[in-house]
Amino acid sequence: MKFILGLIFGALIAFPLAHNLGAGKPLLSNPLESKNLMDRTRDLASDIASETGKSFDESMDEIKKAIREATK
Repeated sequence: MKFILGLIFGALIAFPLAHNLGAGKPLLSNPLESKNLMDRTRDLASDIASETGKSFDESMDEIKKAIREATK
């Protein structure tokens, strides 16, 4: 009986924590809370902008390197 109760209580605690961990949220946040569309869009746009900036910087470095090589 204690074993079954332990499994039930363990599952009740573990499932929300695992859900938060999988969603990339803090462990003790509300697992049922969903972001509104504006927040999700803002986060996505921020991620896209940072990735684009990194790609642009890498491309510029390669172009500068190619120009230096060509003008030697």
